[in-house]
Amino acid sequence: MIYLTSVHGRIDQGDILFPIRIKDHIPWWIDENDYPVVVLTPTCDIAQDKVSYHRIAVLKPFALFFVDICQEILGDRLDRSKVSRNNRERITSKLDRAIRNAWPRFHFLPKQDLFTVDKIIDFEIVASVPIEVFSSEIRIARLASPYREELIHRYSHHSMRIGTEDLPKDMIAQIIGDCFNLHQGS
Repeated sequence: MIYLTSVHGRIDQGDILFPIRIKDHIPWWIDENDYPVVVLTPTCDIAQDKVSYHRIAVLKPFALFFVDICQEILGDRLDRSKVSRNNRERITSKLDRAIRNAWPRFHFLPKQDLFTVDKIIDFEIVASVPIEVFSSEIRIARLASPYREELIHRYSHHSMRIGTEDLPKDMIAQIIGDCFNLHQGS
């Protein structure tokens, strides 16, 4: 079980809340629909009343993520019936990485138990919302352990990573070429 639906007490880390008017809290949010959100604020800060805001992330329908990926790869040519094999493979590769939670920016949650559609979180779309906006009446579930801990670990990893420059492609090609050359010489 991924989602616990019988949860009581104060709002906590891993709680899934709905409805939240996202546009009221993320000014550049252009989607008029409301989606569930998950609380990312650390439990210890909530328990010790150290926060005036909850950090939240949007649970966007995976189908919309699919459209975003198609648009990124296909541009305005969104006629999916005429997708080339190469582009289909590129789209499939990105979707596969997202579903397996192998893409650090995103976190996938399946429709199991609670949702009728799969969801995805984009860790680059988060907001801090005053705690008075929330009440336990809008909590629809809480992520069960270890899913809650996994979400927080992945969010922390993404938001706290140290950014370094990518190695130049010619350097990477040289390193790989050296590996093949060494192997051929043995």
